[in-house]
Amino acid sequence: MLRMRLQRVGRKHDTYYRVVIAKKQSPVKGKFIESIGQYNPAKANVHIDVEKALAWLGKGVMPSNRVSRLLTGAGVKHKLIVIKKFREKSKEEVAKEQAEKEAVKVEKEQEKAEAAPEKAADEKAPETPEQPKKEEVKSEELKAKTKPEPARNASQSDAGGEIK
Repeated sequence: MLRMRLQRVGRKHDTYYRVVIAKKQSPVKGKFIESIGQYNPAKANVHIDVEKALAWLGKGVMPSNRVSRLLTGAGVKHKLIVIKKFREKSKEEVAKEQAEKEAVKVEKEQEKAEAAPEKAADEKAPETPEQPKKEEVKSEELKAKTKPEPARNASQSDAGGEIK
């Protein structure tokens, strides 16, 4: 797969770049197929052969993010020129905002939950005393019917292990 990217050229602290067509897997300072322009960031000079760039874009060569910006600055428009948008906020800031939003949601849910039982209690007030009476009667009947199991040995008796 071919890529349109920058290749660093020049001395230390005085760099300029070539805009080259190279294989994506090839090293940055390795061989390239064709040079289609130059870019000097110190002087902000950009010289790109627009015809060659459009020809390579027509063949399906993907430009790097920086080369895409240089091409759009030179007035080249093509569907393969896509500029990545990086985050304006760090991951930590985004996580803090999400935590704040979740905290607000939890508070609202708690307020609703507190308000809901009060309203429900007001609406169901006449019905609630009748229902527990039936349940209480049933539970008392069950307790009376069931007898406690006799202790098997002295350690399981209510006397705490003492023999009577």
